[in-house]
Amino acid sequence: MPPEIDITLPINGYEKIDQSLSDHDQNIIRIKKYLLILLFIQLFVCIITFGVGSSAILFGNSVDISNGIRLLILGIVLTLYYIFGLVVTYKQHRIGLLIFASIGVILSSDPNFKLSCNILRSKLIPQEKSIIDLILTNNNPEQAEIILPDGQIFVWYFAIGSMINPISLYLRDLTPIISYPVICKDHKIVFRSPNGMADIEACLDAEFHGVVHLLTNEQMKHLDEIEFTYHRIKIKCIDYQGQYHTAYAYQMNIKDQLSSIPYERYLDIIVKGCEYYGVQSVYINRLKDEQPVIPRKQPANFQSFKDFLSDTYYSLDELQKHNGDDPSLPLWVSINGKILEYAGLPPNDHPDYEVQQKFYTFVKQKLGGREVTNIAAKGLYDPLYKIPLNDEDICDEHRAQIEDYYYDTLGNSQNKLYWKPIGRLRQPDDSS
Repeated sequence: MPPEIDITLPINGYEKIDQSLSDHDQNIIRIKKYLLILLFIQLFVCIITFGVGSSAILFGNSVDISNGIRLLILGIVLTLYYIFGLVVTYKQHRIGLLIFASIGVILSSDPNFKLSCNILRSKLIPQEKSIIDLILTNNNPEQAEIILPDGQIFVWYFAIGSMINPISLYLRDLTPIISYPVICKDHKIVFRSPNGMADIEACLDAEFHGVVHLLTNEQMKHLDEIEFTYHRIKIKCIDYQGQYHTAYAYQMNIKDQLSSIPYERYLDIIVKGCEYYGVQSVYINRLKDEQPVIPRKQPANFQSFKDFLSDTYYSLDELQKHNGDDPSLPLWVSINGKILEYAGLPPNDHPDYEVQQKFYTFVKQKLGGREVTNIAAKGLYDPLYKIPLNDEDICDEHRAQIEDYYYDTLGNSQNKLYWKPIGRLRQPDDSS
């Protein structure tokens, strides 16, 4: 049976986050928008310092040469610090971040994750203890399901990826009754292609940590639909009090998929979830320190759709008509207010047909005829930003990040020939 203390972990988790965030963390979030500006200014200072120092050495007298040498030394120091700032910001190196954050120049997801957790706490209604006790009375550690006398079914689920995170769960309409940290023996976590997603692999004498959730059977079926590229397997896990339990985990359908480096956003989701649910710090630090990631793009590097007439606007009704249901109308999607049109499937014998057919089906079902920014903010949740419960919760930087994601996705070698920007979505306050 799960340890009694862990039943209240959601509330204790929020309190732990509240206590762990200092005034320094708040300062970090307040100055994050100035990070790139400060580094840009510092680069110019380095260039000017080298320029003045070099001129003094080349064209000055003995005093000027002496001052020029001092300026060159200063320029070297400033350049090294500038490079250090870029590296630790880009790579999110743990020790380097602590040093660089001491002057307030760092991008951190901690404050917005705390804010999101506080919002979530205000919306969740804790399950009554009497109901939890009734469910656990029928628990069998050898079974992944709990079946009550009235036929209700509850399922133990071992989360290893984004479903460790309480915000990710909530955004997918999953509300665990109980959650607690566990260790999975004789298995290891691996990150696989194409996007560095977490997978579980049998490995004798290995172990890794995760979080077990107790879900209703209906929610577990919903999770099956979400994890459609995975299938359920049964695993044995052990909690931190030494008690074993059987639970379901999800394993990728394609065996021997190549390993891949996860994105920083994805690993941040996992780490934040582990911290929230009380996973042992040794495992969390291993993820932070040893697992390489593909760093988040800096806002200055975000790309956007531009190749369309700036004065071309379409209404929401027009967008919705192009949802793919009418074969006479091309499929449209709107990304951050910019409408893209699908050129149509290639011939059946074309090398791209199979990939495009699958991609078209997905876009038509999930995104066709809609403004997708809010959908993407939830589906591609990033702890760096506030929980996106509505359009007002999505800041301009977050919108730009989402547009950049789709710019990369629709602009890759497989898709760029099939999508073109055609105009903008007319906003309610547009006069035109």
